[in-house]
Amino acid sequence: MFCKLVLPSNEIHKLCSLPSTFDQLSQTIQTKLQNKLPQDFSLKYKDSDDEMFTLSCDDDLQAAIMTAKQENVKTLRIFIIPSTENIMAASDKPLL
Repeated sequence: MFCKLVLPSNEIHKLCSLPSTFDQLSQTIQTKLQNKLPQDFSLKYKDSDDEMFTLSCDDDLQAAIMTAKQENVKTLRIFIIPSTENIMAASDKPLL
């Protein structure tokens, strides 16, 4: 499975293979995009229902890979979201 990293500017970088752990993914992103990354950011992926899911550990990464396989997706897109956008998105949600 291929992986595409999508920066906030919509610039896209392709990885030939998807790292098997979250730590490896984080290190690969830091190495490959070091000068282009926001200071604080999170990683997210989108499923076929157009819902965004946060990647923060190995379980999240494995769920993303499994979801992509189940949906016959050949390329997993991982979005790099600046932390300020995460805060704004959370504030738009109603409290229960």
